[in-house]
Amino acid sequence: MVRLPHLVVAVALLTAGCATERSLQQLYVPLGTGAGFGYSEQPVAGQRYVVTYDAPIRTAFTFNGAEGRREADAELARAYDLALMRAADIALANGAPAFRVSNRTNDVDVRNHPTYRGPFWYSGWRRPWGYPYGGWPYYYGAYPDDSYATLTARVTLTVDLLPALEPGAFDAARTQAEIRNRYTAPQA
Repeated sequence: MVRLPHLVVAVALLTAGCATERSLQQLYVPLGTGAGFGYSEQPVAGQRYVVTYDAPIRTAFTFNGAEGRREADAELARAYDLALMRAADIALANGAPAFRVSNRTNDVDVRNHPTYRGPFWYSGWRRPWGYPYGGWPYYYGAYPDDSYATLTARVTLTVDLLPALEPGAFDAARTQAEIRNRYTAPQA
């Protein structure tokens, strides 16, 4: 038998997982717009900028194992792409056709959020039919219940704007077009 609160949590987590497939217009927003994710930039000196992209927070039952590592890598790749796109936008806005990434910092944080029921938790709060159907350990022991995990990813790039395309540098217009194509679904 599936407990109703677990079903509600499962549906919420599945919905949150589906919500991560956002369009480029939804993902590529300035940080601080209330979305909890997005890009920010800080001019450092002359033609040097620090560009950061915070990816949307992912929620699941767990991010352990190989599958969790793949999801973390995918979030980092997306954050890197969108940070590169912001760097390309900055370059083009400043009249620079190219830019070079001189430093890259990745930050991934996975946190497990277990929920524990204390010894004085009344079972009727969980199930309307109460104590007799589950017994003491099921309702009153300190056991994990409705646990979930969150994954956050951030990429920070130090970018130098260049007056011309050099070996090892990014072509700003081409970078912008490639990333837009990668995150835009083909029209059916």
